[in-house]
Amino acid sequence: MQDNIAELRRQLEEVTHAREEAEQRLQSTTLFHLLIIPWTEFPNLPEQIWERLECVVDFTLHPLFPSDTQLDYVAMNIQKRPIYSEATLRNFKRDAVDDFVEKIIEALQDDGTLRRQFGIGLSRVL
Repeated sequence: MQDNIAELRRQLEEVTHAREEAEQRLQSTTLFHLLIIPWTEFPNLPEQIWERLECVVDFTLHPLFPSDTQLDYVAMNIQKRPIYSEATLRNFKRDAVDDFVEKIIEALQDDGTLRRQFGIGLSRVL
């Protein structure tokens, strides 16, 4: 129990320290909401996920995403539309993230090994 408490305190101190450092770096040049904190582990997460996906040959052999032309069209639409409200932010998220994540999850659900490895159930929720 004491070890758990000590570990939680250490994690809280790390997050607090990272937040304070980020606020100091950005304070003079950029306005950010105070609740935005750096996600330092994020760069490693996609790499870990792709390593798990590469283990299943069927997943990497079949293209999941639309053609390059369709991807270029999505990129063009994203670049031309400024984000000026919560509604346009939701549209950007849908076009840039949700549609592609849904395709990946559908492919994971179709493969029993990956479905178990990523803990994905059979129902789709996005």
